[in-house]
Amino acid sequence: MQQIAPRRWRLTRFSLILLLLLAACADLSEPTPVAKRTPIAGQATPAAPTRTPAGRDDQSWLIMLYSDADDEILEEDMLNDINEAELVGSTDRVRVVAQVDRYDGGFDGDGDWTSTKRFYIEQDDDLEQMNSKELADLGEVNMADADTLTDFVTWAAKTYPSDKYVLIMSDHGAGWPGGWSDPDPSTTGRHDIPLAESFGDMLFLMEMSEALEHIIAETNIGEFELIGFDACLMSHVEVYSAIAPYARYAVASQEVEPSLGWAYAAILGRLTDSPEIDGAELSRAIVDSYIEQDQQILDDDARAKYVSRTYDFEGNVSAEEVLEQERKAITLTAIDLGKLPAVIDALDRLVITLAEAERKDIAAARRYTQAFESVFDSDQPKPYIDLGHFAQLLKQKVNVPSVNKAADELIAAIDRSLIEEKHGDEKAGATGISIHFPNSKLYTSADAGYKSYNMVAVNFVNDSLWDEFLAFQYAKKPLPTTIEQPTATVERQPTPTPEPIDVTEVEAPGSEPITVAAIELSSTTASLDQPVVLTSSITGDNIAFVYIFIGYYDQESDSIQVLDMDYLDAEQTREIGGVFYPDWGEASTIDIEFEWDTQVFAMHNETTASLALFSPEDYGASPEDATYTVEGLYTTAKGKKTRRALLLFSNGELVQVLGYTGKEDTGSLREINPKRGDKFVVLDTWLEESQQTGESEFVNYEGETFVFGDDNFTWELEPAPAGNYLVGFFAEDFDGNVYSAYETLIIE
Repeated sequence: MQQIAPRRWRLTRFSLILLLLLAACADLSEPTPVAKRTPIAGQATPAAPTRTPAGRDDQSWLIMLYSDADDEILEEDMLNDINEAELVGSTDRVRVVAQVDRYDGGFDGDGDWTSTKRFYIEQDDDLEQMNSKELADLGEVNMADADTLTDFVTWAAKTYPSDKYVLIMSDHGAGWPGGWSDPDPSTTGRHDIPLAESFGDMLFLMEMSEALEHIIAETNIGEFELIGFDACLMSHVEVYSAIAPYARYAVASQEVEPSLGWAYAAILGRLTDSPEIDGAELSRAIVDSYIEQDQQILDDDARAKYVSRTYDFEGNVSAEEVLEQERKAITLTAIDLGKLPAVIDALDRLVITLAEAERKDIAAARRYTQAFESVFDSDQPKPYIDLGHFAQLLKQKVNVPSVNKAADELIAAIDRSLIEEKHGDEKAGATGISIHFPNSKLYTSADAGYKSYNMVAVNFVNDSLWDEFLAFQYAKKPLPTTIEQPTATVERQPTPTPEPIDVTEVEAPGSEPITVAAIELSSTTASLDQPVVLTSSITGDNIAFVYIFIGYYDQESDSIQVLDMDYLDAEQTREIGGVFYPDWGEASTIDIEFEWDTQVFAMHNETTASLALFSPEDYGASPEDATYTVEGLYTTAKGKKTRRALLLFSNGELVQVLGYTGKEDTGSLREINPKRGDKFVVLDTWLEESQQTGESEFVNYEGETFVFGDDNFTWELEPAPAGNYLVGFFAEDFDGNVYSAYETLIIE
């Protein structure tokens, strides 16, 4: 009988180090080229632009900053970025223009205007105040509208004709759905897609592609030298496929970006010093300078201001100390879009070989692949996974020769497409490009499912076999056996309506039932002086994770408040690409023994303490590396808007605050820098009987309110309140379904 400890409960003390509230190849020959498959009927693939030569000694640049700062979370940070850009400003060969939309009622510095303005960025040493030439005040415009993007870039290109054009877009990013929402003026958007129901109006990916096509048609740009996304979660193969016809290079992040954003002074400094470079060198400079050369870290006064609003620390902090914390969870990728077709070709080859694989093994590889923050249902496994790491996991979990060969070719193709890539230690397994691989529940959902995906990520759907693979994995649709060549045309056809899928026939590979045996307790009563031992066994060959469950029974409401869920360690831990996951061994039945000392976790700051559910987020190599989230409602001190938010904890302390832009726990995520007086209301999770179905369901209710002040939030062990409890084990399968067994217990 193995005794299994929950990951956090092995901790004996909290870390005392300075923690930042993060605002954060195989040697193969070239694969034999294969043709592209035929696109969906009625669709056309835009002709690839002619790649223009780079490196003229007299070439000129136009940098266009599309800064959608009409957001309470982002406004101050994005104004800081413009101030950084002013440290270099424009030159006769590198001209910089910006369109900035601000939020009414957020950051009150830098003039505190709330409309949308255009600026010609001029050199200025003041990091506190924008002093560039104002070109126009447009009033309040909708930065989420594709026409607004088209109008800005078309105006800029015609006003400042240049040899090289760079578009950098800043705001909340959401991955393949797009991003760039704008609450003022609030609109419902133009597209009738399920995704809009939960996300609201934003610049959807297909709209972005349409805008770029119109810009190319209306200007002499020909192609963008570089398109950059200073936003979260945009380094998707789906995103790159949407912009590849219109640009040579791109830069984006797989994960949520820290509030610092990009190092604009360093980026523009590199370009103004050497305007003869091309987009590849510029993209490398963006990645290399990211975090490392940010003026909010390097400048003493700016760093002091940044530390005062983001660190639980009083006193001087060196640049290296800040850098050490900021590096931990970052990702940034620079990609040669001209090499994207080879990546998609390699992915198609891999997809075809997966017809020979067990779909359960594919599901296992998906579940253990490095995943990034989700903009969808937080109760489901994260669907944004690293494409290269997934290929590595397929080799380990599927281990079929044809799959292994195709996986190696995909890994090599990704590596060849990258100009530069960086990731922090906490994002091991990140190889530069993400892809959307939902579980069966998300696949059939309105926002994350095939109906929205096939309409919004339409370029990638047309360019690849990935949508066919998802239909194979979940809807039993046969995979193609060949890849055919499409007919290229610049004429864009209407977006097709996705072929309906019978959801009654959708399967969930890796979700075969798991049996959790009845719980045996060493005693039916327990206390701090008398711990209780839980024993059980779990049977199944598709066990992904096992958790301990602690719930308090409230007799008056006849419901259970979930006080704790935590990973249980397997006897062995496996590692692929720096990512760790449990190995439950070859036996189909595992025995579990767990001793509970009747303590649960509470969230604390200097004024408030309350029991809170710390949900496991990442498994980690050790208990100290695992991360946990507390769900709640976030309101700034000015109190204009309440949004769903997550507090991320590691090793006992708060390390990051993330806020959603959509309804409930959906939509783009962005890191929040808490300010004094901001409030977080903990959402308590209860298990209740549904009046509609009669089945148990999780329901959230508002709990304790915490106010941000001088000290950090921590978790601390506290004795469980006396009363009746439900305790047991959860076993999660590879599709994210949970099987459980409980027993009642009295805490004295």
